[in-house]
Amino acid sequence: MSSTLRFTRPLPGTLRASAALIGVVLIAGLVAQAIGGTTASITVGLAAGSAMAYGTVMPTRVAAVVTLVGGAAAALGAAVSGDPWLSGLAVAAMVLVTAPASAYSAGALMLAPLLTMVFAVVDRGWPWWQAGIWGVVGGLVGLLITAILRFGKKAPTRLPWGVAWRHAVVVAIAAGANIVLAESLSLGHGYWVAATILVALRPLPSERAGYLVQRNWGTLLGALIALLTIWLVPSAWLLPTALAYLVALAAYAMSGNYFLQTAFLTPMLMILMSANEKSVAIELTIGRVLYTVVGVMIAALLALGMQRWDRRSVPARDGERQREARPEPAP
Repeated sequence: MSSTLRFTRPLPGTLRASAALIGVVLIAGLVAQAIGGTTASITVGLAAGSAMAYGTVMPTRVAAVVTLVGGAAAALGAAVSGDPWLSGLAVAAMVLVTAPASAYSAGALMLAPLLTMVFAVVDRGWPWWQAGIWGVVGGLVGLLITAILRFGKKAPTRLPWGVAWRHAVVVAIAAGANIVLAESLSLGHGYWVAATILVALRPLPSERAGYLVQRNWGTLLGALIALLTIWLVPSAWLLPTALAYLVALAAYAMSGNYFLQTAFLTPMLMILMSANEKSVAIELTIGRVLYTVVGVMIAALLALGMQRWDRRSVPARDGERQREARPEPAP
């Protein structure tokens, strides 16, 4: 991915498609909330988003089985909630679980560790089995949405096993350590650093620099949009504005513009998380910017380290191939 920041319009048809997508997801979220409360709605939303990612690159039956991973991710987080060390280990373990999926298609299970984190860093009051059930339900909802909206299938982006595992190991250590530190020091939303690392540090080496640059500047632009929105928009209109931002970010996601996708993600999250309280929204926005910048800086250093690691691994593999290709000496 290029690191160029592009101010463009969404591709034709993406606004309509994103509005339809958001509408279906909102209906699913409202049904989940009516049955299981806010936590159920959050779980279904994240698990459905994850399923919509891997459901387009995996055979349907395989994807249906993979929904169990989403359930396991949520259950694991709920089981360790409240313990900083176990929470960090749980997130790290779930990142490692994503390595085989990334080898099949880069980033296919990228959102699964976020499900673990959502339950690990906040006590949702759920037993592990309840979190697991809703995680599976959310995954199945995501697959149903891909079928209803006819997302179709696309060719998976294969990764060498070595690259996939190196990425998973590095991200697991970084994200897990951040969770332990943030929870031990009671940093509030300090886990946003881990979330930034999980989302922005891509498994594909060619995408890492571009995503990091666009994530950073997109968050800064989004913070400006959030502050202007909070300042100019009446409280009664904040929620509809957040939903409009949600449609915009989905349209830019479909258009492949990660910079503007992130720019609309930030104000949408800040408004929804603040429950329409303007002072809370401002505080959250400032915190998100700080933690995102820290996360991007850490991810950039990790990306540089992985780049060198990859370069060292390539000559080693080439040397092994050359040795294997040498003819055996004659007896």
